[in-house]
Formats: sequence, C-alpha cells, structure tokens
Amino acid sequence: MLRPSAVLCDRLGGFVKIRDDDGGWSKPHPIRSYDSMLSEFADPQRAPEVLGLRETIRSWRFYDQIRTDADAPARRSKIGTRTFVLNHDGADLAAALQTIVEVGDASALDAAIDSAFPGSRLSIGRADPGVLSVRLHQHGLLRPLGVEELPDGTLRYLLWVPRCSARARLACSC
Repeated sequence: MLRPSAVLCDRLGGFVKIRDDDGGWSKPHPIRSYDSMLSEFADPQRAPEVLGLRETIRSWRFYDQIRTDADAPARRSKIGTRTFVLNHDGADLAAALQTIVEVGDASALDAAIDSAFPGSRLSIGRADPGVLSVRLHQHGLLRPLGVEELPDGTLRYLLWVPRCSARARLACSC
C-alpha cells in the first residue's frame, strides 16, 4: 500500500534521505544528478531494503528477440565456459545448461525437460575438446537430436530453462 510511512528512501533533487530504524529520516545525503540512489545507497547497514531491491533488479534479464532460425547462434556448438547468465543471443546455451548440471539443480533441470517433453532427457556432449553441444534424447527416436535439428518451439523452451534457473535454480514456473 503506497503511503508516506512505507517510503524507505526518498530522492529530492540532489539529495537522498533514508528512513531510520525508528521511522525518522536521516539527514539528506548529497548525490550527483546522474547517479542512481540504488547504486549510491545500497548499504546493508543503513538501507538493507535498498540493497535487496538493487540485487533483485540486477538479476533481471530481458530477452526480447532470441533468434531460433537455422543460422541462430543458439544452434551452434561453442567453446564451453561456466556461465550463470545466458547470453543475450543464446549462443552459450550448452554452457548454461552444463552449469546447471554441475553447480545448479540437475534434478530440477531433468524435471523441467520431462515436464515439457515426457520421457525425454538432455545430454551435453563434447564434440571437440572444450566444445559443448546439446542433445535431446526423445523416446521413440533412434538417435538424439542436436540443437541444430530441434524445432523452433523446442529450442525456445530450452532457452527459457537457464533463464529461470539463473534466478531461482529452476524454482520458477517456466
């Protein structure tokens, strides 16, 4: 509910005030007109709520148009490096999925794949030394499908999985 007592931090021109623990306001702190109060006053002691808000905003990712056409970066094998955030073009899809397997929640990844494609599983292989590629094993097919062979919708789903896991280790509903 928006009301004056719920305001935690207030910017007035070149000054920022922070609400104290007792509900009063701190003395105004000067801030440059081009600085953000989220970057200048994200202090765990003085303003833990501002720090929490800043970290939440920093975790947001916006992917408006990841290509899934035949020449899309997400359809190519790439040198694998650990990544906790999917690249804007999806080029590091295999690395992001492998990172989930190694340091994330591999069982949640398996569940997300099985939920969308019952009886299916992913494997991340190494075609060449250091080069990762994604394979989708589906019940009834004689061989796994490479990411370059997947339908656009299937690839889009696979691109959503690391995005969800980066924020909540696949705890969100994709």
